Amino acid sequence: VDRTIEHMAGKSVAKLVLSEGEGRYLALERQALARVLADRPHGIVALGPNTLMDEENLRLALDKSTVVYLRGDMPTLLVRAMEQVATNAARY
Repeated sequence: VDRTIEHMAGKSVAKLVLSEGEGRYLALERQALARVLADRPHGIVALGPNTLMDEENLRLALDKSTVVYLRGDMPTLLVRAMEQVATNAARY
């Protein structure tokens, strides 16, 4: 979904949030989720931890897909987050 947001915005998520604010990101996130679920009805879509906190996103995801929640302990999540930042550092 974030890659779709970046394509729609023409900039990285980090630059989008810094230049246009979190509200703009959340609006694009709703649009991107709807687009991704429509374009990939049988695909796997990775969502950030807060995407489904939005009631509209949650309703859409439950309506159009099977939702699987992956849970991890804090040390594992921290390592994963650090690896992701290191991998994507050039994007920011």
